[in-house]
Amino acid sequence: MEDNNIQQWLIQARRDGFSDKQIQDKLEQSGWNKSQINNALGSIHKPQHDTISIKPHKFSRKKIIIIAVIVICALLIGGGVFAYIKGYLPIPFLTKSADDLVLSSFTKLAEAKGGEFGFNFHIQTEGRASDVKPFSIKKVTGDSPAQIASQDATTMSNASQLRTALVLYADDNKNTYPNSLDELALSYISKVPAQGDGISFNYSVSSDKKSFTIKYTCLSGDNAGPGTLNEKGDMTSCTEGQGSNEAISSILSAYLSTELLAFIPTDLDLQGELTVFMNYNEEESDKNKGIFSLNGSYSSAGTTMSADAEVRYTDKKAYILIRQFPSLIFFDITPLMNKWIMFDSESGQNSFIPFNLEDTQEILPAKDVTDTIRTELAHIARLAFEKDLIITNIEGSETLDGHPTHRIAITIDPEKLPAFSEAYRDDALNRHVDLKQYENMLKNLEDPAVIEKIKEFTKNFTLKVWIDQSGSAPRKLEIDTIIAPSDKVEKLKDKQIRFNFALTFDHLGEKPNVKVPDDAIDMDEVERLITGKSIEDQKLDKQTEAISDLRSALTNYERKNKKFPDSLDKLLEKPPTNANTNFTNTFSMSSLTNSYFYSYDDRTSIPEDLYTDKPFEYESTGDDYRLIYTIQFPEQTEEEEDEDFGSLFSSDYSYSRSKYVEGKNTATKQSLSLEAEVNKDTDQDGLTDIKEAELGTSKYSKDTDRDGYDDKTEVDNGFDPLKK
Repeated sequence: MEDNNIQQWLIQARRDGFSDKQIQDKLEQSGWNKSQINNALGSIHKPQHDTISIKPHKFSRKKIIIIAVIVICALLIGGGVFAYIKGYLPIPFLTKSADDLVLSSFTKLAEAKGGEFGFNFHIQTEGRASDVKPFSIKKVTGDSPAQIASQDATTMSNASQLRTALVLYADDNKNTYPNSLDELALSYISKVPAQGDGISFNYSVSSDKKSFTIKYTCLSGDNAGPGTLNEKGDMTSCTEGQGSNEAISSILSAYLSTELLAFIPTDLDLQGELTVFMNYNEEESDKNKGIFSLNGSYSSAGTTMSADAEVRYTDKKAYILIRQFPSLIFFDITPLMNKWIMFDSESGQNSFIPFNLEDTQEILPAKDVTDTIRTELAHIARLAFEKDLIITNIEGSETLDGHPTHRIAITIDPEKLPAFSEAYRDDALNRHVDLKQYENMLKNLEDPAVIEKIKEFTKNFTLKVWIDQSGSAPRKLEIDTIIAPSDKVEKLKDKQIRFNFALTFDHLGEKPNVKVPDDAIDMDEVERLITGKSIEDQKLDKQTEAISDLRSALTNYERKNKKFPDSLDKLLEKPPTNANTNFTNTFSMSSLTNSYFYSYDDRTSIPEDLYTDKPFEYESTGDDYRLIYTIQFPEQTEEEEDEDFGSLFSSDYSYSRSKYVEGKNTATKQSLSLEAEVNKDTDQDGLTDIKEAELGTSKYSKDTDRDGYDDKTEVDNGFDPLKK
């Protein structure tokens, strides 16, 4: 074979899958020696410039480089995005402005149905810094809305004083009133007052002097204009409708009147923390649950008091744990320390439970109201930023509980309040919002006097918010302010008072995992631990309380229905709302509730006899009833048995034994226990009240005729207990 031909043959053989051994055997059969075969096989392993085998290698290497570059870029971009989302790496052209961050964070907060919320405060007195001065309010010329509102309040107060003086005058003068207010001076009032603006009241009396009218002028509010007051107390209110107009100014005035701080100790250190982790479901309130924790301390004059407690709420039950609490002078709660106490909101016994989340529906505004408030707050916040009323500045980054955050300082420019107020008014009108309820507040924000107070209020005031760099959720809001008491407060003239308040937010939208304590005690055991009562003592108390409640409810039922009910279950029904009774002017606690019972909770069942575990026996005769119940007295101690039965210091059970009898008792409209009445001996002279009624002796005196001998002694010895 020629060289070119053998070379092509070898390449083709290799492509056809022949191994070197097979090619070698074939060549040997053709007469080739080993040297020739080795040379031929070696040539096909050497790179050949005129073959196509090298080109694919160049193309693959370039492709690998390109792919590697793409992968590296993807990793860098993906990592950057991940770091940005997690807040580890701020990207300037993607990071929101401080205004946007604040707005979006509080939008998230408003939409959250639950989460962990904390409130921390720290109030302490400290040495006064050289640049901290007491508040000093500049006088504003002219009548501001706040000043006008204050004048109206003075008018109302002075008019009421005049009416009181006129009523006293009439009491001393055969129910007639004076011809002029001057007749009241000195005897009924030190000085005849004027209206808030200094103008005298207009007073007129009827011809028979049996009635009067005081006229005045309301300067603001819903009733701006002429106002009147008469002898019946009918009065035109000048302050109605002022609402926030007066409130804002009053709050600021109280805050800035630092003389009120005179009671604060010079070494005050008060701090506390309240944490709430809860979810609130308006549609399914029975599924609400939460965890509350409270701890704090107070230190002054060498005395330190601390408190630490936790509350868990789930399935309409609250569990309270007190770890630490200050000692109380007349009440020792040491036996309750470190014990879980269960409050059952569905139990009549514990209806006073302070942690019933279902009741928040009655306290909180209706959903449509909260939606309106949320909408208006969003517009208010937006305009506050647009008009530079609120100025934000990102101070830097800070990690809170493992969460990278933006720390943003917020300042308020009171000078921008009028522009903001006008902008909000225009915005609300364009959205067809009724501004009647906001108008006085807007006028107040435009008041120069209020603006001066706000400027003074904010001069030692800082507000900061920490916003999560991942998702813009708020993490913390902190207010820090310093007050320098007036120099008139001698003990604090070189002191300042620092107020620090912080709100923290975490787990927004999440539900708490509430673990029910296994060893919780109920309120019965709490009472036993505190008072030392026995189970038998408690049982007697509950039985007598149940009888008292039932008899009161029966009385209320008879008042409103003119008869007693056919069965005790009728007491669970709602009383008639238009009942005509002879007791319309009689105050009754049951009239404050929609129930025949005095308790504020809605009862769902009638109590049973605790000693028989059966319903009480009851029958009605229309104008009277019979209620049969059982009483079992606890075993008395020797000391209790020796006590004077009717003395001031007799035991509760000695008193109970005088009202009930052991075993069966029958209550009626007039009697708590017919059986006890039979044996009742009020004066404990050995003669029952019934026997004393027969004899004509006093059931309240052992010696009716005061001859030195007991009534019983005289009767037993044949003497007349009514004659000495």
